[in-house]
Amino acid sequence: MATSHRNSTTADRPMSSWVRVAPDSRYLALFAVGSAFAFAHTLDEIRIGQFIAVPFALANALALGALPRVGRGWRAALAIAFGLLWFVTVVPYHVLPLLHGVVSWQNLSGLSRIAGGLILIATGIGSVARRQGQN
Repeated sequence: MATSHRNSTTADRPMSSWVRVAPDSRYLALFAVGSAFAFAHTLDEIRIGQFIAVPFALANALALGALPRVGRGWRAALAIAFGLLWFVTVVPYHVLPLLHGVVSWQNLSGLSRIAGGLILIATGIGSVARRQGQN
């Protein structure tokens, strides 16, 4: 006996019919995740008294808050810019020492900033690629 759509529960429907995430929401979520990874290392730096990255983290947080109000091109540019900032700045201070065998908690936590930078860069590039695919 078939049930009408009106009486069916969410358990009766396939997942794709009730879990839909708008592309812009996915973009914002990925930007937030990448930022969180970068912020994790910033918090570790604050823990040891280094505050050099705090203004950049605040700018990143402001950009995250502004994303819903800016166009897709600006979103991509912000993601790529912050991704490059976080990725490039961590390499000489944490990656190179790790490659030379200097293992410290600070150097290991720097890897979270690399992950955040890569997530942000990929998010920005993906947004541009998606936009070009729609045109």
